[in-house]
Amino acid sequence: MRDRGVPFVFTTGYDAEGIPAEFEQVERLEKPLQLRQIIGALARLTSPAT
Repeated sequence: MRDRGVPFVFTTGYDAEGIPAEFEQVERLEKPLQLRQIIGALARLTSPAT
């Protein structure tokens, strides 16, 4: 997805060590999630950088 320029976040029940180091800059949401967390993450991904 990164190579294709598709924005994404991780949603996981694992801690940060479960994500490979190459993805450390990708936002990680830890389960259990609340809808507001998902909406916020999607908003950050789709808003233009300032």
